Amino acid sequence: MAFQIRNKSIVAVAAAIVLLSTTLAGCGKDKVEAPRYQVKDINAAQVHAYNDFSLRMTKQLLAKTKDGNVCISPLSMAFALSLLVNGAEGETKAELLRVLGAKGLTLEALNQGSDVLRDLLEHADPKVDVRIANAVWARKGTGLAEDYSQRIKRFYEAEASELDFDDADAAKTINQWVNKKTQGLIDRMVDENTLKSSVMVLMNAIYFHGEWTKPFKESDTKDAQFHLADGSSVTVPMMAQKASLTYKESEHFKAVRLPYGDGKWSMTVVLPNEGITLPEAETELLKDASSWREGFTQGMAEIELPRFKLQYGTSLIDALKTLGMKQSFDKEKADFSGMTKSRQSLYVNGAIHKTFIEVNEQGTEAAAVTSITTAATAAAPMDPFKLRVDRPFFFTIEDQTTGAILFLGSVTQPTA
Repeated sequence: MAFQIRNKSIVAVAAAIVLLSTTLAGCGKDKVEAPRYQVKDINAAQVHAYNDFSLRMTKQLLAKTKDGNVCISPLSMAFALSLLVNGAEGETKAELLRVLGAKGLTLEALNQGSDVLRDLLEHADPKVDVRIANAVWARKGTGLAEDYSQRIKRFYEAEASELDFDDADAAKTINQWVNKKTQGLIDRMVDENTLKSSVMVLMNAIYFHGEWTKPFKESDTKDAQFHLADGSSVTVPMMAQKASLTYKESEHFKAVRLPYGDGKWSMTVVLPNEGITLPEAETELLKDASSWREGFTQGMAEIELPRFKLQYGTSLIDALKTLGMKQSFDKEKADFSGMTKSRQSLYVNGAIHKTFIEVNEQGTEAAAVTSITTAATAAAPMDPFKLRVDRPFFFTIEDQTTGAILFLGSVTQPTA
């Protein structure tokens, strides 16, 4: 997610990209450095706030996308909004904290919690590569407020610098940063027109790369029919495996958890029961996350899951406004005076989110970018659990240690 702040305005532009690919050699980066924090340091209230924001945001975007695939990284959005709230004052600041679900948290607690969460997610599993980066560019001559600059560097390790937005290579500089931080999965976030009247660019990038704890055998993948919501069907490569997994069966759906690496990270696949549409199931899933995060059973499971690839992009303005982020978009009421030395009047006037995801036999590679530019768990049954994912389904990628949700979405057509 990216926000662009123009002269007396903030234009938001966001991108989140997820890749699940077949060629995952050299998946994890060498994590020589030890984590700075321990699990006991997690601010549970903040993780809950971010996850709550994830569900509320997903609900809005699913409602907007009637017939199509959806994949978002609400955590990337939350980090970008956190960069933004650090420059806000008064009611604009209070409003942003409410949108983030952090109403009972002080800004200092939110920042400290973000630092801990970011550190633990990046070091959760040496076999899973997770990288979270932040950056802020200010128009040359504008200048970041010292207090703001210090906070985003300390708590978000944000790179902060000035850049001549009128230079033809300015957009290239920012896009190169995006390309590098997402390992080439996202290569373009801004263009010359975006920067013309911009004062600042605030950006978050998240990259995820992990192999399944037990990869699917490519030799077991066979063509099969995937039934679409309109009654038609398409042929998809259906992966298959029998393994000891955690799963759940309820009145509305079946779900299975597929672990990555040492098991700290996992993808949860939720398939609505026959006779229940995906939108109907999602209403319940997003109302109470515990329905698909708790009450799982460990046992033998036979899973069939299609390889899938999808791209998604949407404006976030309406969703954010519905969640209560209204003053930030108001030219007269927005207050981001804590962002620049000149304390100039700024407001948000745009937000875009983009994603890409590909799932296959080996594992998952994912990346998300959010930028803001400113201008002015029971005994196992005798028979194995069976899940054939041959119709629209819901999925999430989450860290089991912190409970943080990194990506989530719905797949209505795997071949899209």
